[in-house]
Formats: sequence, C-alpha cells, structure tokens
Amino acid sequence: MTNINDLKDETSTTSYLESTFRYKNFEWAFSVGHTDLEGHPSAKVGAEPHFHIQMKVDDQIFLRFNDFHIPFSDQDLFMIELRKQMGDELLFNQGSLNAGISVLENEEFLEELMKEMIRADDESTAPFNRQTIIMVPEGQTISGEIIQQAYEESLRTKEPVSKIIQRLVNDVKVITHIAPGDGVPEMTKRSGKK
Repeated sequence: MTNINDLKDETSTTSYLESTFRYKNFEWAFSVGHTDLEGHPSAKVGAEPHFHIQMKVDDQIFLRFNDFHIPFSDQDLFMIELRKQMGDELLFNQGSLNAGISVLENEEFLEELMKEMIRADDESTAPFNRQTIIMVPEGQTISGEIIQQAYEESLRTKEPVSKIIQRLVNDVKVITHIAPGDGVPEMTKRSGKK
C-alpha cells in the first residue's frame, strides 16, 4: 500500500478520480476529470468517456496525461455508474491486496492497522506516520526508566513505544494520529491541456 496514493482528500476538485502508483523507478498516475466522464463531444479526440495516464521512468515523463484519451470499457462505465449511485456505501478493494494508502480514510481498517503496525527502521520508506500522545491521570507521571525500557524493547521487537508504555503503565490514555508516511508517493496532478 505504500506505493499507491489513492487518498480522496488529495484528489483535485476538478477530478472525479486520481491515483498515483510507484514501483522501483517507475511512477504512473491515473486521472479522470469530471468532464472526462462525459467525454468531449466537440473534440476530435476524447469524444467518448475516457481516462488519462501519465508515466515516469527515473522521474522523467515518458507518457503525458494528454497524450492519450483512453476510452472506458463497458465494465468501467458500469462500475463508475455504480459508484455514483452507491457513493460511500460501496467499498472498492475492501480486504484486497491492491488497496492503497486510502485505507487510512476508512475507520474500519484503522483498528486493524494499529494492531499490525511495527516500527520502521527507515522513516523515508514508511507507509505511515504515527504520532502519539500519551496521557497519565492527573498527579501521576511516567518515569524516565519506563520510557527507556519501552524504547529499548521497541528497538528489539519493532513494536511502537506507545503500545509498550500502554502495557507497562496502568490507566494511561493513548491518542494516535496516523497519516501517510514519507514512503507514499505524492499525488501527481494533471494540469490541463498542453
């Protein structure tokens, strides 16, 4: 999922759907503008409903978004119509191996993600950025020894420090914010006709 940025909140307002994928030195982006869904009836190219792709190799553009207007198949059009009618009730890729980082936008998945998360050795390749606040009841503290113990155990086991402290200290309250990590590709935006 680290290699797929399919976050809805990073999608352009002019787009119906956008995703950016990365594999080694290849990056490709998929874009469907709201006007692409209807096609461009007065245009020579792209009169039918279509999508665009862009591909980069070693950060150099190989295929540009506007080089091709790729028509949707009948199955694509059926799925688009289903998505329009069902909205958020329809979950694509639920439980699938090809789901991207948009799993963060579905609260049903967050609890499972929290259970499975491990400490990253290299934050630049991490799929998630986990920030945690640990609060103890008023009048209590967490000793430096416990923090050191949790840190050392985390290095050994890869378990997040906050999970370890939660086990070691009674009555702590843990609030965790999970966001896309540094390893997730930036969403590639389509910038209009060229």
